[in-house]
Amino acid sequence: MRYKKILSVFFTIAIAVVLFYGVDYIKNSNKAGAPANNNSSEVKPTPVPNPKLEAEYEKNVKVILEKFSKKVSPLAIRDELLNVVVPDKYKNLHLDLVLTFSNIIKGSNNADQATIQDAMEKLEQLKGENGWMK
Repeated sequence: MRYKKILSVFFTIAIAVVLFYGVDYIKNSNKAGAPANNNSSEVKPTPVPNPKLEAEYEKNVKVILEKFSKKVSPLAIRDELLNVVVPDKYKNLHLDLVLTFSNIIKGSNNADQATIQDAMEKLEQLKGENGWMK
């Protein structure tokens, strides 16, 4: 009888130890597999200035915008803009230009003069903020 009691206590302790370490192992393995939510460990590329590419971009965009003032279709202008190599410095500006011409196209397709007017005002604003575009 005493042997059975010792054996049951031993198995109870063994099961408790296995459960404790098993739960601890599962918790730690989930932490290791989960993506880190620490922003300081993320590596973000730093924009690299490229004066030659920036000057080429300015020249190309200016030529494209001059075509628009000569009544070339907004669709052709947008397509040309999409083929330009964009330096890091001008990525946001370029996105604004492409979206502006997309809005002009959208307004033209829907005969929506207000959309066209808003897009034209945005284009003038972008030109005002970037003197080289004039």
